[in-house]
Amino acid sequence: MPIGSGSVSATGINLELGRASNANISIDTAENGGYATINTCSPSYPSGSNPASFSEWRNYNHGFACCNTPAITSVGNATSSSLDVYWVGLSNCSSSHIEYSTNQSSWTNVSAGCVSPRTISGLASGTTYYFRIRITCTSTGGYSGYSNTMSGTTSSGCAAYGTFLTSYCSGCNLYYRYADGACGYYDVNQGCTTQCGGCCCATPNGTYLSSGCNGCDYGNYYADGCYGSYFSVTTPNHPDCGCGGSVDCYWGWADGGGYQEFFTCDGFMVVLYEYDNRPIDYCIDFAQPHYGVYHNNQSCSIR
Repeated sequence: MPIGSGSVSATGINLELGRASNANISIDTAENGGYATINTCSPSYPSGSNPASFSEWRNYNHGFACCNTPAITSVGNATSSSLDVYWVGLSNCSSSHIEYSTNQSSWTNVSAGCVSPRTISGLASGTTYYFRIRITCTSTGGYSGYSNTMSGTTSSGCAAYGTFLTSYCSGCNLYYRYADGACGYYDVNQGCTTQCGGCCCATPNGTYLSSGCNGCDYGNYYADGCYGSYFSVTTPNHPDCGCGGSVDCYWGWADGGGYQEFFTCDGFMVVLYEYDNRPIDYCIDFAQPHYGVYHNNQSCSIR
């Protein structure tokens, strides 16, 4: 226990320094910290100057808790009206006193318990504040020194409802983002647009579009998936496309040898097979030479 205010003995000093009560002691060595470092936080403590005396040890409290200066480690969690102050040095603290300022010359104090973080409210939006802290020490009942100074900035106030914030694409859909008036937002879908990709919103690849001619060929047009199309031929060299000519006919007699070979009027070579040694006649549409044989009794000159 602390040495009292009355007479001081070697036994009392030994015990206060954590030594055996009957240990040999030099008062000069004790005052200079030779047995244990002198606690200068004690309200009363011996000096290291000579001459050394027992009376200097009156009211010395070797276990007295120092009133250490706290330290701010960070300022964060900004809102438009508050900031959180994080600090260390909570031991030997009965209350904490955070001061804040916008100019570091005029300070406002907010006292509370010894907790970290401390939320400082009632601040202006979009403003930089400077903070420092000191504590009331339990051991002394007095103030510690001031901590370091650290700054933080509150967020700007909420944008008015309907204020345009930004735009973005999700897939091929374009969205506009607006403020909701409470520091949040809402999105409005503008629909499919090429702004979200050059081929966005095009007719899917392979979708049938129409039928018609492409040069001499007749066929179907299909979407290519990116605002174009491609052509697929169904009938090449089609007369409806201005090519191939009309139906061309030829005629011949069987010669008993199995077939006669003729050329048609438009230059196509054909082979005629005899049928029961009777004359046979054919008519073929040579624009579509695989689409039928017809009797017509017309003839072309044989070449």
